[in-house]
Amino acid sequence: MRLRLAASGVATALITLVVLWIIVTAVVRGGALEDQDAALASLAREAASLDLPPQVAVTDPSENTSAFVVLLGSDGTQVYSGAVGTFSPEVPAAVVVETIEKGASSGTFEASGVELRVQAVVWNRSNGVPGVAAALQPTAFVQQQIQGVQTALGLASIITLVAAAIVSWAVAGRALRPLNTLIAKADEIEGTGDLRRRLQPARRKDEVQRLTRSFNGMLDRLEGSTRRIEENLERQRRFVADASHELRTPLTTIRANAGFLAERADAEERDRVEAASDIVAESDRMARLVSDLLTLARADSEVEVRHVDVDLAEIAAEVARQSNHPVTVEATPSHVSGDPDLLTRLVWILVDNGVRHGSPPVEITLSSGSEAVIVVSDHGPGIPVAERERVFDRFHRADWARATPGAGLGLAIAREIATLHGGSISAGSAPSGGARIEVRLPVLTNR
Repeated sequence: MRLRLAASGVATALITLVVLWIIVTAVVRGGALEDQDAALASLAREAASLDLPPQVAVTDPSENTSAFVVLLGSDGTQVYSGAVGTFSPEVPAAVVVETIEKGASSGTFEASGVELRVQAVVWNRSNGVPGVAAALQPTAFVQQQIQGVQTALGLASIITLVAAAIVSWAVAGRALRPLNTLIAKADEIEGTGDLRRRLQPARRKDEVQRLTRSFNGMLDRLEGSTRRIEENLERQRRFVADASHELRTPLTTIRANAGFLAERADAEERDRVEAASDIVAESDRMARLVSDLLTLARADSEVEVRHVDVDLAEIAAEVARQSNHPVTVEATPSHVSGDPDLLTRLVWILVDNGVRHGSPPVEITLSSGSEAVIVVSDHGPGIPVAERERVFDRFHRADWARATPGAGLGLAIAREIATLHGGSISAGSAPSGGARIEVRLPVLTNR
């Protein structure tokens, strides 16, 4: 990248120099032509003021580019020529005629293979017969001036390009130094796996500072994500271990009773009925446990739940009607968007939790405002303050709850169902002293 940046700097300088070359050449060319015409006109006027030929150096236009004078009669015949050698410039008749008529003339013509620039004025001779004083100079004179400027520009351009290359290389190296530091830090993190490392904050408020801040922010998020993944993996390991432990108990009971029935064909009828009853009971227990585990696995995989218009008041009333225990309902219509089966199970879990760990009657209160609020209270001993957050952990069973059957998954499932529907759940104390579980869900706004 440093080479590309330096090359870009040199290319930019080269383009600038080319444009400058074109502009300066055009300006010099125009200025040189104007200067040549002005000098030739001055020389022609000086020659026209003399009755005798001017005292100027003679020249050979085929060999050098000096200016010289030619004096002509009104008929175009040469009276005097500053050209020497075999060179004989014949001033075009059009220039002579225009000069006599208008007092001055200018133009460019070729003579003996040399292109000449001419400026002519009227020559007032002492004999009263007007003539023409013409000052001439090869156009190569202007080209020589332009070539001189171009040579100077070329040398300056070479020096400038070399300087631009050196400066671009140095500036690119300085600009890329923070990136090289960033790369080195990233390689270091990759090699060590230590996401706690950070770049030193830049002092100047520029792109490097923003890049450093962004990189450190990315490391913060990556470290947080890694920590959460590790915590999730640890929870999953505990989850699998607890699930294995909970499933082992009913499986052991089923295996023992099945073995008893297979090996003791002569067992008494009462013993056979008890063994079969234990198998059925443990099978039901294992089926409920597996169903709970599947629900939690579905929540962990963030499977999209179906969303339909659900009236929580109808669900609460149906659960109270089907319950075998006293359940009272005080509800107003509360519509939410969600899965009716999951929301029904949520209410059943809260009611069953109040029945098993508290004391009837269980009270369901449902209100609706900016949120739909489900409150399930019982008349039991309540939940200790220290346990009110932990009761929602998977397989967590407080000492006071171990006397009742269960695997400690009910409230954990309730929390997952509430989370899947964009809501929250919390535990508290009811006015009766029993447990109070509150669920808040977003209401359905577009009905």
